[in-house]
Amino acid sequence: MGTRRAAAYPLAPSSATALTVGDIIPVQGGTGGWACLQVVELLPRKRVQFVVGLLDWRGDHPPAPDDVVAAAPLRRALTGIELFTVGGLTVTGNAVPADAGQERWQGPSYVGKRTLVWGWKAAIGQAERHADRDDVA
Repeated sequence: MGTRRAAAYPLAPSSATALTVGDIIPVQGGTGGWACLQVVELLPRKRVQFVVGLLDWRGDHPPAPDDVVAAAPLRRALTGIELFTVGGLTVTGNAVPADAGQERWQGPSYVGKRTLVWGWKAAIGQAERHADRDDVA
């Protein structure tokens, strides 16, 4: 959860330990538009799972950190490193998440609450639908 020592983008991690909170993950929809997933939480001692947020951002170009700096997550979900290793996505930058006040996966206050879990295909599908404006958000 600290700062990456030598950030070199694009980054295609094979372990969640290579990720940093705030990493942005562009996803292109079928119509050519773009959406953005962002790493919003890293789980202690987990190498394959992390929490992403689908940001309230769409564009006609891949998102840069300045594009998403004020975009809050519409939905958050636990997903896996297969987003990169199988899905072929990459981290292209980092921006401080604009998720103040949103519930966290970690911590005692989260016990008993419902949490979304997206497989890598579902995470990409959510972002593609958002890019294509096919979602309800």
